Amino acid sequence: MGEQYGVDTSSLNINHNSSFPGTVNAEATIQGNKIDFAPGKDSEHNIKHEVGHFITNEKRGTPPKADAFVNGQPINTTDEKAADKIADAPLQRKTDTSFSNQNSQSNTPSSSPAPIQRLKDDDSNINISDLSYGQAHTYLTQVREKAINGEAHPNLTVSDTDLALLQARVDTTGADVTTLRCVEGEFVQATADQEVDFVGMSSCMAITCIMQDGSKIAAHDALENRVPGGGAVAKLAVLVEQHESTVNNVKAVGIGSCWGPHMETSQQLIDSIVMPEHFDGDVEAYKNLKLRAASIESNKDDFIQYLEDSLGNNATFKDIGRGGPKILANGDLYYYDKEEYYKELINKEAYDLFELTWTPVDVADVKEAVRTAFAGEGVYEANYFDQICQQNKLTLESMIKFT
Repeated sequence: MGEQYGVDTSSLNINHNSSFPGTVNAEATIQGNKIDFAPGKDSEHNIKHEVGHFITNEKRGTPPKADAFVNGQPINTTDEKAADKIADAPLQRKTDTSFSNQNSQSNTPSSSPAPIQRLKDDDSNINISDLSYGQAHTYLTQVREKAINGEAHPNLTVSDTDLALLQARVDTTGADVTTLRCVEGEFVQATADQEVDFVGMSSCMAITCIMQDGSKIAAHDALENRVPGGGAVAKLAVLVEQHESTVNNVKAVGIGSCWGPHMETSQQLIDSIVMPEHFDGDVEAYKNLKLRAASIESNKDDFIQYLEDSLGNNATFKDIGRGGPKILANGDLYYYDKEEYYKELINKEAYDLFELTWTPVDVADVKEAVRTAFAGEGVYEANYFDQICQQNKLTLESMIKFT
């Protein structure tokens, strides 16, 4: 396998009948150059899968990053698809699976600092108290986003108690970071030294009250994931009333075409549109046009007045159209261009997959890699991915098979 991909695998240390994989709920693990197989789990596919991890790591040139913890052990779960792709590929030569340096009954994990990459066979057991702010927030976001569509997280079994513990971990560890994330359906309270990142926005509205003492109270509303307590404005009004300082100014930023002057949802606005008698044109196009006319951008003064009546004076609204806004520590608004963000991410993930075989990869595989990379940074938008891919087809065609 190594020769097929131009990687020297002679340094691999293979251990059969090892109890170590069981400590992270796995059939097999690789950490650095050490592969462990649980008893009876050294099948041909599992061997090829773990060697696939090694090949991926070597070709990338950097060790994998931990994105989860199982029983206190750092775990990488983001490279499973790449390892499976190598494991499932036909070999160009007969594979010798009788590896050297085999230590049967080995129970000792590698001393390598690299996180464990595992082939899991059941749900992860995560010690929430060991999670960093970013890890806890990512898990919480992923679970909530799945719940919007009535789905469960693919790897985690999460109870209401777990959700409460994750939220508590986010709150506790958030005090030590310079940037607080505020994704759809969330509200946060930041200090004068912290910035608030609303990450990717689609059908969203982010509102921040900047207090006289420099602290910030922010909320991020979305069409399908409203801030609990009646939406962003209602929740912020309560938090402002409870705050020891007063509001200096209010900054709202979002996608104006999806909201009415009093935060109605897009569907509520569409349902209120009365079609002209005997209309025989494109109904959807007409309603979208009317929706835009009923949006905040067209009723900007009314909306700003609504914010000031509800939250305090000096309110502003910025319709960014696309992108990901931040409120910086000094209270300034910053936002990046979502299209450029997607372009960069798509090119990176496409190249990472492309260099495994140096042949164009399926667009579906790139989409899955982007979706995984986007986890925890707002709701992933498949249609937007397709749009950006088509717009940049010429620059990607050497790496992606567009079928």
